[in-house]
Amino acid sequence: YNLLLFYMFSYVCIILFFAIFCKNEIIDVIKDSYMKIKDTIKIGNIVLLFLFGSVSTAIIQIVVYLLNMYLIHIRDGDSKGSYELVLANLIKHPNLHNLVILLTMISFTLVFAPVVEEIIFRGLILQSLRQKMNLKIAVILGALIFGLWHINLYTALCAFFMGIILSISYMRYKSIFVPIIIHMGANALGLLGMILSSVK
Repeated sequence: YNLLLFYMFSYVCIILFFAIFCKNEIIDVIKDSYMKIKDTIKIGNIVLLFLFGSVSTAIIQIVVYLLNMYLIHIRDGDSKGSYELVLANLIKHPNLHNLVILLTMISFTLVFAPVVEEIIFRGLILQSLRQKMNLKIAVILGALIFGLWHINLYTALCAFFMGIILSISYMRYKSIFVPIIIHMGANALGLLGMILSSVK
């Protein structure tokens, strides 16, 4: 549970930092993004973006798993990360306390993390990098920073590839809401996989 508290504390600190020092930029990103997409917001489009995120993360996880098994050997094939271990422990010991923690983790993973990460990594960092360098280099460097944010090297590699997809979607549609929904779909599939492996 210390891990969950650490993640939440780090997110709160990051949010406070950006809210204090980049408040106007964040407001501009959200307003500009809404204006660009307000006429195309339809349930069908949201579902397609969500599914695109899920399919993309599935492909990325397969590729990283194969790279890990046959080339780079970052972790054992059957080993679990610390987040997965906490999740498995919560599921295997059901009680009200663990249910509250589990629901907090799920909402954090599915809603809070995608919104905060996309505003910071695509809305602020990628935009800043884009002003200082070539677009392709900015996308790769932004994805690398996004990957490193995910601490664990195996997860960081998955996040790096996903960061490229999220950056391209942001650049293509000029709206932060597009990568947020894709990110939610990616996290949903990842979380579902962790839950299913914990139930076994």
